[in-house]
Amino acid sequence: MEEYKFDPSLNILYKELNNLDYIFNPKTIAIIGATDKENSVGKTLVENLVNSSFKGEIFLVNPKRDSILGQKAYPSIDKIEKKIDLAIIATPSKTVPGIIAQLEEKNVSAAIIISAGFKELGKSGKELEDQILLNKKKIRIIGPNCLGIMNPSLNLNATFAKDMPKSGNIAFISQSGALGTAVLDWSVKEKIGFSAFVSIGSMIDVDWGDLINYFGDDPNTKSILMYMENISDPRSFLSAAREVALTKPIILIKAGRTKESAHAAKSHTGALAGSDEVLDAALKRVGVLRVNTINDLFSMNEILSKQPIPKGPHLAIVTNAGGPAVIATDSLIIHGAKIATLQDSTYEKLNEFLPQAWSHNNPIDILGDATADLYHKTLKVLVEDENVEGILVILTPQFMTDATLVANKIKEFADIGRPIFAAWMGAKSVEEGRNILAASNIPDFEFPDQACRSFGYMWSYCYNMIGIYETAKVQSSIATQKKIKKQENIINEIIKKARDENWSNDKIELEVLRAKQDLFTGIIDDLETENEKNNQTIRK
Repeated sequence: MEEYKFDPSLNILYKELNNLDYIFNPKTIAIIGATDKENSVGKTLVENLVNSSFKGEIFLVNPKRDSILGQKAYPSIDKIEKKIDLAIIATPSKTVPGIIAQLEEKNVSAAIIISAGFKELGKSGKELEDQILLNKKKIRIIGPNCLGIMNPSLNLNATFAKDMPKSGNIAFISQSGALGTAVLDWSVKEKIGFSAFVSIGSMIDVDWGDLINYFGDDPNTKSILMYMENISDPRSFLSAAREVALTKPIILIKAGRTKESAHAAKSHTGALAGSDEVLDAALKRVGVLRVNTINDLFSMNEILSKQPIPKGPHLAIVTNAGGPAVIATDSLIIHGAKIATLQDSTYEKLNEFLPQAWSHNNPIDILGDATADLYHKTLKVLVEDENVEGILVILTPQFMTDATLVANKIKEFADIGRPIFAAWMGAKSVEEGRNILAASNIPDFEFPDQACRSFGYMWSYCYNMIGIYETAKVQSSIATQKKIKKQENIINEIIKKARDENWSNDKIELEVLRAKQDLFTGIIDDLETENEKNNQTIRK
């Protein structure tokens, strides 16, 4: 019979057990498998830590070396007199179970297993992971088969990646180490900062839920971005995400949508991917924003930090060219948003100053000779329309339209209480205007379809968040009432048995929590149908 696994967030001791400070804020680090061999992971780890300005103590462990790169080496972890907070393991996979046992004896608090060669290789590798879990008692483990972790604010680079990004407020969690290195390299060029970087690997211990909870409590983290291939513990992940999403955006890209990519993910991490449709529905229920590209992952993080989320899906589009507006409309609808239906009073006001040949519809085509003043007047009218829940301003470089002057005019609309985007199409002729928009925190896109995709994501995020806050109404259905009555009987039986057998308080609490979690799961299933019926009114 499969062991019952209840939601860890219901455990009152969970926050204490999930303290990962020894991983992200260690005072002492041991590198097991440290070496001076050229082009090796062990040497790169040593160089990244020893040559940085990290303030903690570094200990090197290698039974075949007395010193490595001019620093003393220890034959084994037990020869180090000081308490070790974090051990980084870069040795052959078959040695790792024994090393974990040694770390437990030494009372090491946490470990990162860089080594590969585990369940991604099949049965033999899975057996090694099972041995690690048998030897593990209190130690928290990230990996195996991972790149490591970074904490830029501490100059802590516990990876074998080359460069460390600047300090920032994004926690980035990646299940792919190779993708992580590419993102890190790109982030240095783009000057994007991180509060932490985590390559999570095969998640033998620390998983998505642990990290979401940790970064949810981290004051240096304002948003959590994730690249995911599979979930080892869906209940832990969804519970943590639901709680943290109330205070910090969680943005995720999930690979393995197709059968072919799911197979590729299995060969990479050794884990099976579940139903993508089920995951998609679950993410919406817990307030996680799912995007489709790496670029969207970071652009949506930036947009959510600069613009308010829309109160609804209705967008007004202002343009000086018809073609880009048509493309924008297609993208808007495809990504789940809608063209706003303008109020009659809005049409009346626009007719007072727009040229007779304007589109008389949304998108609002103010024609190719539109001036900066014409853009400004149009936006001023749209802001007064209650049906408009977001605005996209499109500009194509034409002789009569000065991109810089228009940008200066619309920057005053940056704080209108609803999202506003710009698509300054072109290159050199619109560059100064783009800089003005960026300085005003108005997101600017090269093409309007990208802007509409982002607005669609914003509405999806808003809709998901409303779903969290919405108080679900439990219908007094016979099925639900039976579930509640059954739970009452189960809890009464638990209390009676506890008295008869003199259970400990911990055991009583655990059994009651299990019973309540089973009821909660059943009622949530009942509510799924009811919530779908009420979705059309959820926005109001």
